[in-house]
Amino acid sequence: MQTQNGEWWAIFLATRPYDSPQDYYNTGRETFLAPVTWKDGWPVINAEHDLVQYSYPKPNLPAQPKPEFPLTGNFEFQEEFNASTLPMYWLQLRTPRSSWYSLNSGKLVLDVRPESFAEKVNPSFIARRQQHIRGSASTQLGFIPQKENEFAGLVAFQNDTHYYAIGKTVKDGNPVVQLRKPDNTVLAQAALSKKESKKPILLKVEFDGSNYSFYYATKKDDWKLLKEKVDGTYLSTRTAGGFVGVVLGMYATSNGKPSSNKAVFDWFHYKGNDAVFNETAAK
Repeated sequence: MQTQNGEWWAIFLATRPYDSPQDYYNTGRETFLAPVTWKDGWPVINAEHDLVQYSYPKPNLPAQPKPEFPLTGNFEFQEEFNASTLPMYWLQLRTPRSSWYSLNSGKLVLDVRPESFAEKVNPSFIARRQQHIRGSASTQLGFIPQKENEFAGLVAFQNDTHYYAIGKTVKDGNPVVQLRKPDNTVLAQAALSKKESKKPILLKVEFDGSNYSFYYATKKDDWKLLKEKVDGTYLSTRTAGGFVGVVLGMYATSNGKPSSNKAVFDWFHYKGNDAVFNETAAK
């Protein structure tokens, strides 16, 4: 690619590992640019460095419209679900065959359906990409589970067999917050009082390289740690396969049984801060 000033740049795919020797990365394969110089008629990419850099001096390009949502760099945003349709950065798993979510008065409402991650189907799951090595995602959930098979919450998802889900459910007749892996393996659990169970709950995942920590709160800014430093390499491409990276989002299921329940999400907050963007990053 050549700019209007005659500068040349290469476009290619690469990844940002947080553990370079082991090649662990959770952000998937991404598009990169690197400067090109010419020597004896041949292009030389990234001539001044042995490894691709996080950033390079910005070329003097014509002004462009501001993107509708952040695409790169450190950023923070909150989705209030107050539009008539979901923005394009929200993703679903596989092709939906029915309508199972709605946007209603600034809330995202998911039907609690039998479909789950345990099957090759389209579950009640809406997510966006994890774009940073360090950051967090959180949401507020209104949901009163009626049976042990009903679960709704926040998920860090790599694929059907590699994900972490924190959410509300019922255990032995009592309301609880659980952190789950596939096959409903419970990694951590905390009891909720009858009063707490009837109110909205806040859920959060913080990620920092290979460490994922999960929190919940029954009051604003009163976060309680459910489990810290959960193995993030489990979500990496190196472990799970593929190349698309982790997505973070909202999920509801009745795990194979009929349900008329609904999970209501008031907002979704994402924050990414990789601190230094001029370090060597890609390979």
